[in-house]
Amino acid sequence: TQHSIDKLLEWENSHLYHKLGLHWRLAKQRCDSSSMMEYVLLIEFIPKIPIYRPD
Repeated sequence: TQHSIDKLLEWENSHLYHKLGLHWRLAKQRCDSSSMMEYVLLIEFIPKIPIYRPD
């Protein structure tokens, strides 16, 4: 189900992908050929914060 996939993605994000600067999430998107909706897996890049740069 969608809820179990969301929980799995959050676990994967917190244990692996956030360390790599990535964030996975499930999103609805309209199909190109019809008016149906589908779920797609979006991969977003998390910008790194320069913590060692002086103010």
